[in-house]
Amino acid sequence: MLGDFCKSQNSEFKADRWQAYIKGECGPNGGLLWWTESLGRIELQMTLEDAKSVSHSGPCDEDVSALRKVPYIAEQLNALKPATVRATLEEYGAWDADELADHDTNLDRIIWIAGADIQQDEQLEQERAQ
Repeated sequence: MLGDFCKSQNSEFKADRWQAYIKGECGPNGGLLWWTESLGRIELQMTLEDAKSVSHSGPCDEDVSALRKVPYIAEQLNALKPATVRATLEEYGAWDADELADHDTNLDRIIWIAGADIQQDEQLEQERAQ
């Protein structure tokens, strides 16, 4: 059951997911790390290895494309509404309305942002632990 909490995007499981994370059943010890955009409209999970694969110096486009084909990532992305993804990306101010019109490209952007945030959070946690 805890695996369901770790993977679910259903808001009723947020507290359970957090408890599972604290217990090490999600997160670095359980494999999946949880990312939520600032207003909680989009939640994604991926492994640290997945996050690192899309967050590195140089072009990440091919790596993002490859990660989007991973079944558990694709399932999460398929559940996202285009308007929600677009509204989330608008807050970054990095893309104009024309650029945000393509949902497929927006999903690439969300994966890239989530991967970068997850990797950065894990690096900060490691630094704090030292």
